[in-house]
Amino acid sequence: MNISLAFTTYNSVLFIENQLDKGYINASNGLIDEIVIQDDFTQDYVDLQKYKSNKVKLFQNKNHLSPLLSRVNLVNNCKNDWVWIMDSDNFLNVEIFDVIKNIELKNNTIYHSSFAKPNFSFKDHSNQIIDIKYAVDNFDTLSTKILLNTGNYLAPKSEYLKVAEKIDDKYNYHTPEVLYYNYLWLSSGNLIHVLDEYEYEHTVRFGYFHNSNNIESTINEMYTTHYDNI
Repeated sequence: MNISLAFTTYNSVLFIENQLDKGYINASNGLIDEIVIQDDFTQDYVDLQKYKSNKVKLFQNKNHLSPLLSRVNLVNNCKNDWVWIMDSDNFLNVEIFDVIKNIELKNNTIYHSSFAKPNFSFKDHSNQIIDIKYAVDNFDTLSTKILLNTGNYLAPKSEYLKVAEKIDDKYNYHTPEVLYYNYLWLSSGNLIHVLDEYEYEHTVRFGYFHNSNNIESTINEMYTTHYDNI
């Protein structure tokens, strides 16, 4: 099995330089055979060109989209059936590759981290398989909400894109775009499996968000009123 390691970027050339220094392809024990970079129509695209190679693929959106739609384009441009989606400023722990080799991956499941260094812990969800009922019942729990608003994970390409067809354009430009996508994912009958051994390094970054108070309230309402609207 081969996996595509995939990054969305927005003025992120310095982060991409640091990512490529990690040597993910060599460190993956044969799992990662391509790194795909999707730039959301920024001037950094010119500087990113020097990193293109047979294994590092570079794409740019035709116009500025959003974190959500840029991620969809990213997954679509990957060649493999499984895609490790990462924000450009978050660094994958290479020890996870040995763990993944021993897991029977399922096409209805996203494989999620249990901890993001330095201080985002989902340990109370370790080895848990989350469905829409769990997400709705526990949405008011801070750790559950943070987990559902985290999009650094291993996903099956075909099912990810199938769910993406349900994206409503009016929710594209807002901070909690991952909360929205993960709601679509779970409400489609899919699952999120939190792996105890999966950790990554998280960087707090500003500058790619939109004014979204009303939209965020709408996303919260999707979870909390899910069964009321069926």
